[in-house]
Amino acid sequence: MTAQLAEVEADRRARLDAVDALTATLTEVEADRAARLDALNVLTVRLQEAESDRAARLDAINVLTARLQEVELDRAARLDAINTLTARLEAVEADRAARLEAIDSLTRQLAASQTFAG
Repeated sequence: MTAQLAEVEADRRARLDAVDALTATLTEVEADRAARLDALNVLTVRLQEAESDRAARLDAINVLTARLQEVELDRAARLDAINTLTARLEAVEADRAARLEAIDSLTRQLAASQTFAG
């Protein structure tokens, strides 16, 4: 019986050693899992920050796009005003040239009539 008892005791010690080894492995696996979870949390925070930054940049792009559209509309309005004023100036210049021509014609007629009269 002593041999049998020694055998049972040896088996028990072997099983306890196996349990200790499995406990150590489980501890390592749990530590690895915790480290991976921490890394995942860090990556999640970084992703949220990146998404927030992206949203802020998109908002800034939208603001700048709206401002650019306002500037383009203002530019178009100013260009229309310049074109209108240029057309009016051309009309005034044409009228002025016609009046100068009429004055020159009348001056020539007056000079001719004075030449005949005198």
